[in-house]
Amino acid sequence: MAESMEVDEDGPIRHLLTIESIKIMGESVGISNLNEDAANWLSEDLEYRLKEIVQNSNKFMCHSKRSQLTCSDIDNSLKTKNIEPLYGFDSSDYVPFRHTSGGGKELYYTAEKEIDLLNLLNSPLPRVPCDVTLKAHWLSVDGVQPAVPENPPLCTIEAQYEEASAMSIPNMKKNEPVAHLKDLKFSKKEHSKDVVVSSEWSKLKPLQAHSLSLEQQLYYKEITEACIGLSSEQKSQEALGSLSTDPGLYQLLPQFTSFINEGIKVNLTKRKLNSLKQLLKMVSALLENSTLSMEKYLHELVPSVLTCLVNKQLCSRPEAEDHWSLRDLAAKILSRMCKKYNNSVNSLQTRLTRMLAQALRNNTQGLAVHYGAIMGLVELGPEVVSSLVIPRLKVEGELIRAAQTNTGNVIEQVAGSRLQNMIQRQCSPILLTSRPATDNLQDFQANYGLLGQVLFNQVKTLRQNRVGLQSLSSSSGVALKSPRPPALNISSPLVTVKVTGTGNVKMNSPSPISTSISSPIAAALRLVSQSAQSTGGSIMGSSSTPVTSVPTISATILSAMMSNPNAQAMLSALASKAQSPSIPKVESTISPPKTPTTTST
Repeated sequence: MAESMEVDEDGPIRHLLTIESIKIMGESVGISNLNEDAANWLSEDLEYRLKEIVQNSNKFMCHSKRSQLTCSDIDNSLKTKNIEPLYGFDSSDYVPFRHTSGGGKELYYTAEKEIDLLNLLNSPLPRVPCDVTLKAHWLSVDGVQPAVPENPPLCTIEAQYEEASAMSIPNMKKNEPVAHLKDLKFSKKEHSKDVVVSSEWSKLKPLQAHSLSLEQQLYYKEITEACIGLSSEQKSQEALGSLSTDPGLYQLLPQFTSFINEGIKVNLTKRKLNSLKQLLKMVSALLENSTLSMEKYLHELVPSVLTCLVNKQLCSRPEAEDHWSLRDLAAKILSRMCKKYNNSVNSLQTRLTRMLAQALRNNTQGLAVHYGAIMGLVELGPEVVSSLVIPRLKVEGELIRAAQTNTGNVIEQVAGSRLQNMIQRQCSPILLTSRPATDNLQDFQANYGLLGQVLFNQVKTLRQNRVGLQSLSSSSGVALKSPRPPALNISSPLVTVKVTGTGNVKMNSPSPISTSISSPIAAALRLVSQSAQSTGGSIMGSSSTPVTSVPTISATILSAMMSNPNAQAMLSALASKAQSPSIPKVESTISPPKTPTTTST
């Protein structure tokens, strides 16, 4: 009756149960003249049901750690299908099948022995199995556990502690008191099966939950609500200032860390860009606090900040919203973490560099991910850029060209433009110092591909500005700072000089005194400002970070330049090189010192 499923070349599919078998089964339940199509459909369905039951039975066998299928496995499989199991077919032994063939068919059957019904009827009946019953007992009476068989045996806490200590410490007897543990020492070399212990056993201090006071809870609530934008902008700035200066935040640091971590996860899912910026500002404020140590919480903060840096989509409209500033802020925060907490134990900078380089090498991600990876590597230092970013410029140029030619994807076009501008701005000063002055456009294009043209023009502009400033400095005897100068600490008040596009010069000074700046000097200052803006640094001043918008000039140096003939000659030479033919005279307020200095450095 049972046949293997096979396909004849000239006939239909042959199933395990033939159509004749289905018709015989139908006649046994009173259904005669069964249609052949219906019998074929029933044969397919019955074959599927049987295979499903056998497969589920095999699962019960595997979970029972057995290699032999039993009748109980079949019953359990039927129960999972809400089918009443078959009663009377129970055998714990293996039931062998016998094989017979005839008429071109094969049949497997079980050998059945004959049973004498008279002996079966005269045999005594088996005992009726007991029903499932419930019995109640007392767990405790007035806080004392009664000694009944249903309850676990009585054991004191001291005995349990001794047993646990004996199991965790090698070579300790089970009934040895805890008081002798302080005198227990272990040799440096134990048996190979024992644990090697080189120090005395000491008790572990139990963990305790530190509860916050009512004032701390109120402070935490106010700070978090203000930082995530539920309050006004002024209150948000005050909250960030409090986080960066308050010396008593060490107890609230775990709560703030968890809040930032969970907040970044939630807002990344909801694509809330402003909330992500506020959370990163909280991280930056906590890093600025000199009384806090964030080293114990880097495992929570670094993944969150790194996600904001290299995540593919941070907002709902990447082509319109400014998520680039969020990536820049995340890169600066990671750089600050590396400078403050990197050591040989955690290897924070090495691990971050490896992850950013891996994100940069993944060409399947969007250009926004490459922007974040390159920005993070730029913040880690020029050595990282020279070894990881510069060799990738040719590939990045190809990706940018592919994105700009794809007119159907506006997001990638905007990302490609942003990435190209950032590479031109950040990599040009490094190429200025690493490439020889004899390089031409063909060399740049051969090394950097499509980005060679813009990088060559930018490096050429930087070289011309540097050569012009050095020649003027040597001719006038006044030393000018090179691009990206080190910090210069001058205690005198600062004068901010801003040159507008129309040639006007604006100056701000703490104490007002009328001073006139002639048009040639204004033109010279305009040229100096253009040079400072192109190099991304400050010509003279006391700023710890490079200024990209306006140069900062010490009032002492500026006053000395006003009274020094050599300095005036230098400014006149600069004025002759200015592009604007006529620049009006501008009034400024400058506070010169009582004793002007005649030389400047």
